[in-house]
Amino acid sequence: DVATAVFNRLSGGCGMDGNTTVTVNWLDQDGLAVPEEVTFNRPSPLRIRVRVRLIRNDSVPADVESLVQAAVVSNFYGLSEDCAGLGRVRMGRTVYASRFYPAVIKAGGTDVLDISVSAGEAVDWADSLATTIDQQPGLDQADVLVEVLDARQAQDLLQQKALARARALLADLESRVSKTQDGPPESDQEPENES
Repeated sequence: DVATAVFNRLSGGCGMDGNTTVTVNWLDQDGLAVPEEVTFNRPSPLRIRVRVRLIRNDSVPADVESLVQAAVVSNFYGLSEDCAGLGRVRMGRTVYASRFYPAVIKAGGTDVLDISVSAGEAVDWADSLATTIDQQPGLDQADVLVEVLDARQAQDLLQQKALARARALLADLESRVSKTQDGPPESDQEPENES
């Protein structure tokens, strides 16, 4: 077990820290059991969600939702051919939604509108998310949300995305213009010549 492995590897007097403490018994020179506390960190589970939005067409199978869910979960855990070299999603790494595109296409989602990821209870969809070293990412099939949109719904969604991007660009431009109109900060201005 983990505590025994940690105990066998550490030198005497080495400090330990973490969220889990286990008592390990070892035998002293007289053969008596001596209890020793070993402390280490167990990562907390991190619920990952994946949202896949597809455009309905004649080649999309009727059971595309379950096929895509299974394919994404298999990719997440590094079990499918389409994730060669990626391995499973691990703690302390960034999860990129783009890793799931091959799995979704192979499962029958030929016209993929977008794929997004989210973590925890929040539903803040993004193209990527970072996990920390003390979080173990996990994905259940029920947390793979598959939306199959008709052409009109897809067009509306694309227009909404374009409008949101345009608004963000405009806000950024306005911010930059405002900063240049205010002039450089006083510390950047050249001192006046006093003669």
